[in-house]
Amino acid sequence: MFHNRRFHARCYYCHGCKKQFEVPTQENAKTNQPCEVRDLPYCPGACFKEANKERCAGCQKELSPFEPFLRPKNLHKKYHKDCFRCTKCQHPMHTGFGMRWDHPYCPSCLRSPLDPPPGVQV
Repeated sequence: MFHNRRFHARCYYCHGCKKQFEVPTQENAKTNQPCEVRDLPYCPGACFKEANKERCAGCQKELSPFEPFLRPKNLHKKYHKDCFRCTKCQHPMHTGFGMRWDHPYCPSCLRSPLDPPPGVQV
C-alpha cells in the first residue's frame, strides 16, 4: 500500500527510473519509502527531484526560475512565452484568449463551430 492506494507488486516501481520497489513489510517499512509526485511513487533523490520540477504545460520541459513564463489568469498552469498556443490552430497567443473545456483558444477559434473536447474522437 502506498498513500492508501494498493499496487500489484509488479506495478510498484519508480515511475522515473522504473526500478522495482520492495513490497513494504514491517521490517523495511521505514527504509522503503518512495516519494510521491502526482499520486505516483518515485525513488527519493534524483527521480523525485526530476519529477517534481515545475514544467511548462505546453512543451513539458522544465521552467527555469530565471526565465520568464506566463500564467494565464483563467488557467492554473504555467507556460514558456512561446508555448502558450491555441488548442485548435496552434498559433501563439500573445493577446486575448478564451477557455473551452479547460483549454485555451484564440478568439477566432472560439468563434468557430464547436468541436469535440481535445482528445475525444467522433
